Amino acid sequence: MKKTTKIVLAETVKKLKGKNPYEILGFTPSFVGILKRNRNLLKRLVDLHKAYLLAVIHPDVVKDEDKKIAEELAKIINEAANRINDEFESQELIEQYILSRDLEIKALKEDITNLSEENKRLQRENQRLNNEIRKKSENQVKLIDLILSFIPRSELNKINQNIPCLLIVNRGKFRSIYFVDENRKIYEIVGKSRLVKARLEFHIQQTLERLSDYKKSGKIRLKGVLLGSSKDEYSVSLNNLSFRNYDEIMDFLVKIEANLENKNLIAINYVGFNERTQRYYIVFEVIKIERVIKIKEGYIPV
Repeated sequence: MKKTTKIVLAETVKKLKGKNPYEILGFTPSFVGILKRNRNLLKRLVDLHKAYLLAVIHPDVVKDEDKKIAEELAKIINEAANRINDEFESQELIEQYILSRDLEIKALKEDITNLSEENKRLQRENQRLNNEIRKKSENQVKLIDLILSFIPRSELNKINQNIPCLLIVNRGKFRSIYFVDENRKIYEIVGKSRLVKARLEFHIQQTLERLSDYKKSGKIRLKGVLLGSSKDEYSVSLNNLSFRNYDEIMDFLVKIEANLENKNLIAINYVGFNERTQRYYIVFEVIKIERVIKIKEGYIPV
């Protein structure tokens, strides 16, 4: 036997010494309660079970290394049986044991009641959180609708008369071509991001002629939804701003003009709400344009 096992058995023996004799011999409180009025039958069962247990741990049966533990267990079993057979202790032991069962049942009932109340509380809390999540989700949808409808498409078209259109973006030595469709969505024309100045007009004309083919073949990349233009300068093209409330968002939006006349076009990529910081955020693209070319022909909406 391993040393650890011996320690565990020794601790178990110590714990048994403080138990009710009926529990030591393996009888449950409910079983004793059923037979308490038939004392003779209960006594016979106790004697039989005592004999069985002593036979199992008899020195002739157990291994040499287990004999000491077996001796301790035999003492505890004999002592338990003697106490049960003692006419002065017998009835009191039964009542104590049955009472312990009743107390345990009462404690279990209290636990069940407490758990039931806790379950109701958690359900209420879960409902509250679900309502809060739903409300925030609805607010986010409203926020997105607010931003994307901040400048109505009809108003933007009326002011500029340049949608659909191509945007020529200055990137130093090279140029890029972007396309704004009738839904104010801005697309980058894939493969047209390095246009040499000398052949710029040719590439613009070619793009106009093949724009429908580009859309069908997926050779355009969505950059965002156009809100308008701004006089404000931005150090980077992709920006992420966070706001505590709608008022701060509106302060940002009013700086965006409903036209394409300023050099900085603002296109919204994403709007959301950060649960950790409890702040709204807007990811937007700044496209610094050189020229706006109205599409008169060569583009057929798909």
